[in-house]
Amino acid sequence: MDTNLADRMVVVGVMAAFMAIVFSAWRFWLLSRTSQLKGKLKGFNTGMPGIVLFTTPNCAPCKTVHRPMIHRILDRLQAPVQYIEVDASLQPDLAKEWGVVSVPTTYLLQPDGRSKYVHFGLVSEKTLTQQIQELI
Repeated sequence: MDTNLADRMVVVGVMAAFMAIVFSAWRFWLLSRTSQLKGKLKGFNTGMPGIVLFTTPNCAPCKTVHRPMIHRILDRLQAPVQYIEVDASLQPDLAKEWGVVSVPTTYLLQPDGRSKYVHFGLVSEKTLTQQIQELI
């Protein structure tokens, strides 16, 4: 193998590892920060877990994939879980406070309102189901 190619592969690997660490740290910070914002989220009542979906009217994946998937999961589980949908285009300050940079962004809240999980973009139905069951 060409030594330049090997050196480049090492650099790319180190950069990827660094980016993964930075993203994990940012996600941890965001989850701890948003746990303090539960009082600013209209409609959330402590005592039962919640799903918060940040979306916009023109988000095709939100309409066609993510929102229907959330409703399927909630119907199937038949569990007391709050579902709050926030239009990020109508509430940009709230979306900014919650660290929303793209839609869909989905938060899963513990019964006391603390954020447990956050997903930027689409998430698999299996993952979301497992995480919701963990909160129930």
